[in-house]
Amino acid sequence: TAQGRFVLDGVVTVVDAKNIWSHLDGSGWLAKTPEVQRQIAHATKIIINKVDTLEPGDNPRSLSALSARLREMNPGASQLPATHAEVDLALILDQRAFDPSRIAEAALTEATLSGRHPPPPHP
Repeated sequence: TAQGRFVLDGVVTVVDAKNIWSHLDGSGWLAKTPEVQRQIAHATKIIINKVDTLEPGDNPRSLSALSARLREMNPGASQLPATHAEVDLALILDQRAFDPSRIAEAALTEATLSGRHPPPPHP
């Protein structure tokens, strides 16, 4: 059986740097997409893909602005800028980063970002 041979080592999320803003700040059907928020909140590594499509400089859609926004959403995740999703596999494999205690923290972050009130703590 596979039981005991596999372990959750970490959660890698790929963010499309060019199009992520419509999911974070957009209107209509793209507005504040919960799936996007969940993936970012639970990630141990965030690959920021398509950085070559971002405008340089200090503007609301720059890499630094996106990086800051992602850090607000998940301060514990490492961020890896990439083009064509090319990253050193040593940076995303064998992370030994999964910590079950982060699940509650990520759920609270997710609830806060989505505007939902977190459930009351258990006694």
